[in-house]
Amino acid sequence: MVQVLVRALRVGGASTAAIVLQEAGGSRILQIHIGAPEAALIGYAIQELKTPRPMTHDVMISLAELQGGEIVEVEITGLVGNTFMAELRLKLNDKVEVLSIRPSDAIAVAIRAQVPLGVSADLLDFAGTDLEDEFDETEAQTQLQVEDIDEGALISELRDFLESVNPEDFKP
Repeated sequence: MVQVLVRALRVGGASTAAIVLQEAGGSRILQIHIGAPEAALIGYAIQELKTPRPMTHDVMISLAELQGGEIVEVEITGLVGNTFMAELRLKLNDKVEVLSIRPSDAIAVAIRAQVPLGVSADLLDFAGTDLEDEFDETEAQTQLQVEDIDEGALISELRDFLESVNPEDFKP
């Protein structure tokens, strides 16, 4: 696993976003496209914003702790088609359990739980690019760049989704 840092969070509108991960101490990056609501949750974690009620990621961390466990790390592990895969590693009863998790959730949990975030070396070799190919020199000096997040549009899109979603939408 290659440890990475959140380099940038790019929101291009009400429905598109990307997170850019950079290898710690290196120049390779991995860009992952995510939904705008997921980007908002990662943005909240980055900015350490407190919400009136716990977010799902906070609940995941609390559940692990209530069971005597702890989240030890998350890793973006692979690419299947156009979909990135990730794993959350949970230490419970002196054993590390590996859980499949969406990359956007993995990143949000890693930030909130303050645990290492990584990308598999093979994936970074395959899908990563060099920082200089993606950012100009001025931008390369910025540790973290959170681009314009229209919170009103994100909240509106999330409400629209919640009003239109059906339990059948989640059946395989």
